[in-house]
Amino acid sequence: MLQTIRDVGRLTGHAADGDRVARDLQGAARCPLVRDVRGRPRPRTMLVIGRDAAALRGIYVSGGVGFLHELLDIAGGDDVFGDIKRESVQPSNETMLVRAPDVIIELHPGDPPPAETLQKERAVWKLLASVPAVRNGRVHPAVRRVPRRRRPSARTRADAVARVLHPEVFR
Repeated sequence: MLQTIRDVGRLTGHAADGDRVARDLQGAARCPLVRDVRGRPRPRTMLVIGRDAAALRGIYVSGGVGFLHELLDIAGGDDVFGDIKRESVQPSNETMLVRAPDVIIELHPGDPPPAETLQKERAVWKLLASVPAVRNGRVHPAVRRVPRRRRPSARTRADAVARVLHPEVFR
């Protein structure tokens, strides 16, 4: 993947940017906080990258290819859809029941919504009460406001995911 990032940067006239992103992703794997989770049990994780508001419809999750899958791996989680060699997957509710993730992390772009909105969005998952992540209260909205001129690094993102997956390490 790192070489692909460099190649895309070069082919689009942004070689320096491609090199920077590849170095940043390599650095995430060596981040001290992420190193702390190595050797720990790897929770089966579903990384939700989109869904319809207030419903369990239109759900897209990270598959076994791409930046988000690798980020989850670096942070110490096993992608429940890692065997599907696509960047994103649109699972049915039944498939999510069968895959039975231990942790669900939902990415929410943009400004953080009010706490009550996040609470309602988390409550939607109660429809899948037999999923271990739902049953054990391990559904986590990941909302981070990013200043327009500065994007979080892969290292920052890996650290944030590692803290959700392994809270006992970061107390």
